[in-house]
Amino acid sequence: MKIVKYFLSLSLLATIFFSCTSEEKKLSQKIEAEEKGLINDTTKMVNMEKALVVIQDYLKYTEQFPNDTMSANYYFRAADLCVGIKDYNRSVELLDKLMSKFPEHRLYSKALFLQAFVYENNIRDVEKAKAKYSEFIQKFPNSPMVEGAKGSLYQLEQGLSDEDLVKSFMQKQDTSAN
Repeated sequence: MKIVKYFLSLSLLATIFFSCTSEEKKLSQKIEAEEKGLINDTTKMVNMEKALVVIQDYLKYTEQFPNDTMSANYYFRAADLCVGIKDYNRSVELLDKLMSKFPEHRLYSKALFLQAFVYENNIRDVEKAKAKYSEFIQKFPNSPMVEGAKGSLYQLEQGLSDEDLVKSFMQKQDTSAN
């Protein structure tokens, strides 16, 4: 009798496990199919209607499977897509969620850098951009993106426009050549 109960319990657990995996897989496959139509082949622009559906499905996945590491990827993709459709504040919010829910994930550094970039270039909040670049430099000093963060932070702290930065760079080149 114990053996029968054991196998019944085991089969029930297996059924639950495979049904969950199946739901994850179904939603993941749906997302993958929808992503294929995101960029218009002719204009190379993001299809707004398709983007909104894909973002909704990314977030549906993160809600249904909050501890799955794929959720971190979907938060990042949703945030990146929000930049593409010019929904910058939502992008920053989604990056915050990724970083708070997955502090050890490999995408954390990219999320933090993207957040700083969006604050700087899209939202135009210099103080938040400086804070995020500083945080990035402190947390990820060995990142290949750290020089970009340092350059952006320097430019923001000095109040330099892109043109001013190029002039400054050219002057340094001329000075070092002599």
